Amino acid sequence: MKYTLFYADTIDKKWLKSQSADVLDRIQKEISRKLTTKPEIYGKPLRKSLKGYRRLRIGQYRVLFKIVGKKVKIVFIGLKPDVYAQFLKKIK
Repeated sequence: MKYTLFYADTIDKKWLKSQSADVLDRIQKEISRKLTTKPEIYGKPLRKSLKGYRRLRIGQYRVLFKIVGKKVKIVFIGLKPDVYAQFLKKIK
C-alpha cells in the first residue's frame, strides 16, 4: 500500500533551514523510502502525552508523524532529546 505524505504547520521551518543540505537530503530520503511504504513498521508508537503519534529515527534526528488513513502527516522534525518537548510546546 502506498501512503501519501503531507507536512503540518507545526514543523519548525527555521530550524530546518539551519541544517546542512546533506542532513536535509538524508532525512528526506528516509522519509520517502520508509513512510510512503510501511510507516506502521518503521515508526515506533509514542506514549503518554504523545499517544497517537509515531516517530522515525534517523541517526540523532527524529521525525514525528501520525498515520491518518492512507496519509502520513509529518508533524515535527528535530534532534533528540529536545524534539518531544519542542513539539509539545508547538501543539499547546
